[in-house]
Order: sequence, then C-alpha cells, then structure tokens
Amino acid sequence: MILSGSLTIDWIQSRVQEFKRSDPIIVEKVIRDLVLLETLKSLKLDFIFKGGTALMLIIQEPKRFSIVINKMIKNKEQDVEIILNKVVEATDFIGWEEQKQKNKSIIDKRHFELQYNPHAPMLGEINYIVFEENPYTETQNIEVSHFLVLEDDSPVEVTVPTLSAILGDNWCAFIKTYGSNETGL
Repeated sequence: MILSGSLTIDWIQSRVQEFKRSDPIIVEKVIRDLVLLETLKSLKLDFIFKGGTALMLIIQEPKRFSIVINKMIKNKEQDVEIILNKVVEATDFIGWEEQKQKNKSIIDKRHFELQYNPHAPMLGEINYIVFEENPYTETQNIEVSHFLVLEDDSPVEVTVPTLSAILGDNWCAFIKTYGSNETGL
C-alpha cells in the first residue's frame, strides 16, 4: 500500500529533484493517480487499468508522466458513484463530480473529476472511466508500485493489458487522432 508520506511536499520535491525533468504539479498528480488506483482496487471495483499511467507501471522508468487514470469497466452495474463516495471517505480526496461531456464515439464513457487540496499551486482533479467489454487478448496483474511513492510491504495488484497490447491500443488511438498523413504512414 502507498504510504501517506508520499503526499507530503517534502516527498514530492524529492521526487522532482530525482526525476529532473519533472514539475511538482505533475508529480503530485501522478502520485494521487496511483493512490486513487490502489483505493479503487481495494474497494473492489472490477476494472482493467489501461493508458499511459498503466504503461508507466509496466515500464517503471517513464520518459514522461501520465496524469489520467483510464479504467475499463465491463460490468456497468457496478455503482461507481457509491465507490467514489467511499474513495473520498478513505483518502484525502475532498469530493468528486461527474463531468458531462458529449460522447463523439460509440464507446460508453463517463468522466469523473476527483478534487483534492494540492501541495503544488493548482486545483487538483483526476479520473476517467470507460464502460466496455475487455478488448485485450492478453492481460496481466501488476503491483501498484513506483519509485514516485513510499510503500509498505502489502502492494495492491491491478489488471492491465500486456505491454504489447497496451502499445497497440495507444498506437491505434494515436493514428485515429492524428491520421496517417500526420504520422507518415
């Protein structure tokens, strides 16, 4: 489990100094993402964790940080709102709000913003949930463990796509967003 000392300004600043190209706002958001991820799993939300932060857990030495938690939930019957209320009760997140957005795709997506009082000067918010069946042929369990956080000896595991699956997924999203003309393909 991630220790609360990971969210102190001294710890955040020590991670900024160690990972020289980083910004304290981004480092704090990544740490809070990992705390949120671990808490959602501890509260028994059934999901597959994907995207840039999942890739960061797999690779462990990122070239950049991701500050969004992408989760795929196959069971739409899970009460996400009740779980988010429990996240607020169990952590130092101070609230949450669903961000209503026009969905331009056929994928059922919901965006939630979890607020917190940041140590870095900004208003903090994170989260993103997709409701769909698992499209990945290969997944793996991985510990929520990273050099950015202080941890005890009881790590929480989450399900993520394998490295090849997540890279393929991100590559397809990149091509869809920017098109083959932009990428030289």
